[in-house]
Amino acid sequence: MELYAKTTYTKDLINKAAVLHWKKIFARTFFISILGVALALILIFYFNSKDWLSGSFLTISLISSAIFAWSFFIFKNRSMAIYEEMESPVVNWRFTEESIVAESDVGKSEFKWNLLKGIVKSNDIWLLIYKNNSYSIFPLVNVSSEVLAFISKKVNESNDKIT
Repeated sequence: MELYAKTTYTKDLINKAAVLHWKKIFARTFFISILGVALALILIFYFNSKDWLSGSFLTISLISSAIFAWSFFIFKNRSMAIYEEMESPVVNWRFTEESIVAESDVGKSEFKWNLLKGIVKSNDIWLLIYKNNSYSIFPLVNVSSEVLAFISKKVNESNDKIT
């Protein structure tokens, strides 16, 4: 069985995908690190705990918050770099029993289904998450329900996560 889809990308779509991926991977830990910053500031200024332990806790919390925030821009910039290289923002997809093939004017990628870790779904895009935590953006505009059902089925067969 082979199914086909043709998708078109926009800068807005790339931004939405980066936000969606960042939320799924880093949002909880980012907010925990922000709570750590708040707790450290309360310890230092309210309880007047100006020792090395409070300072270290504040420093670690600030650094982790910055790293988690920065990761959003890394995801966004990687995707945007590929988008900007495209002369035409159109990708032709082919789904077979063995693999996923995505082809555009900047190249061709083929992945076996077992390399997929899962799918992150939103209203207008799906993120096909690979085992190395990279992802492909799959816009849902003009994609048949048959293709979407096939993708879901293959991910369930080869792996486990659809969120």
